[in-house]
Amino acid sequence: MSQRTPTLRICRGYAAMQQHIVKMADAGYTFWTSGYCRPHKLQDLVEKFSEKYGIHLTRSQRTYRKKKGLANAHMMAVYESSANCFWILLVTPGIGIVHNEEKLRDSKKAGEHIVVNDVHLQRLTRPRMHGGGEHWTWLLLESKFNELQNQATKDARHAQPETIRLFWKQQFGRTMHSGVRTQLKQILRRAIRIWEKRKLQDEAGNRIPWPAPAPDSLPIKGKFREIYHPEVTSYDLQLGAFVPYAEERMPLPAYIPDDI
Repeated sequence: MSQRTPTLRICRGYAAMQQHIVKMADAGYTFWTSGYCRPHKLQDLVEKFSEKYGIHLTRSQRTYRKKKGLANAHMMAVYESSANCFWILLVTPGIGIVHNEEKLRDSKKAGEHIVVNDVHLQRLTRPRMHGGGEHWTWLLLESKFNELQNQATKDARHAQPETIRLFWKQQFGRTMHSGVRTQLKQILRRAIRIWEKRKLQDEAGNRIPWPAPAPDSLPIKGKFREIYHPEVTSYDLQLGAFVPYAEERMPLPAYIPDDI
């Protein structure tokens, strides 16, 4: 491979990718398209996008293009398995063939939000007590939110403590973007209200408490020090490299046993 051949660093995982997408959206990269490909085919796509859309350009080159009213493009990818890579192309407003040749969606429009797994990026108004203004955050897709709420409600109504604990252990393992955290709080509060209405008692007549953590115990997402995998690029995938799982995760709270 020539030293001038562009390559793409692989994201550490979906959570790291989502964090970086927020940063890029703040910088104006609000148009997007995405897809899947075989890992060994990713390099071909990188070279194509580099030649046509300039995804390899330096910061100063991008700044110059922006001043001229030209579009800039940025590409990211996640290695899922030996059979699959997810990639996303982010583009700024402006003049450029990328807007003509790709079926780009505008993340600022309803129904065109950036989607990664079961979350989508949306611009929301921050509460005044937290500084006000608008910010980008990830939210559960409506279908996923309804699925989780229906399951949490069902478990609470059937008073299944172990099922409830397992369900919320899984949800606590999610990446807690502020929007997702707010949604899970809503689901959790509803489930607790349903549980408390049942006024369940044990054999001794004592009230059985809610078997899972309280809403305010939901963890807060930390920031990744490294967005990209330290060793692997799209060129390495072309050569058949294996990508070890490198995504950091927030530790589970101590009151959720690991043996569940």
